[in-house]
Amino acid sequence: MRIPIPLALIGLALGLLTCSSSEKEASKNEEPPKKVLTGQQPPDKWLVTMEEATSYLKENDKVYGRFIQNGTMHVGMYQPKGMDQQRPHEQDEVYIIMQGTGTFINGDQKSDFKAGDVLFVAAGEEHRFENFSEDFLTWVVFYGPEGGEKE
Repeated sequence: MRIPIPLALIGLALGLLTCSSSEKEASKNEEPPKKVLTGQQPPDKWLVTMEEATSYLKENDKVYGRFIQNGTMHVGMYQPKGMDQQRPHEQDEVYIIMQGTGTFINGDQKSDFKAGDVLFVAAGEEHRFENFSEDFLTWVVFYGPEGGEKE
């Protein structure tokens, strides 16, 4: 099965996986910080560091935060605590695991994951992280139309 992941997301994943250890601090999140890219205008905030994202999560006692947005695409940081309570989303999404380990459920499929792995979830698919380590932290990229991209 061919998974429709735009090449730009692969590049994003490769760039994000080269962060320093000082950028790997943990926290929580939900709403965007002050510097957020929105709309189609040239980005004035096109880089979000791991340190910025995790600090925002921690300072605001959040498990998710959105940091960059352009058109239908947005990039967030996700760090569930104890239990992953998310529901299916309206867009396709890619998780880029930054730290930690655990098990990922994607529909009727189940797989272990670790830092450096990239996971794809089609729009509307039931999914969740289970048995994840305390330091689990992932970037998440939502993109495409509501209902997901169709081949």
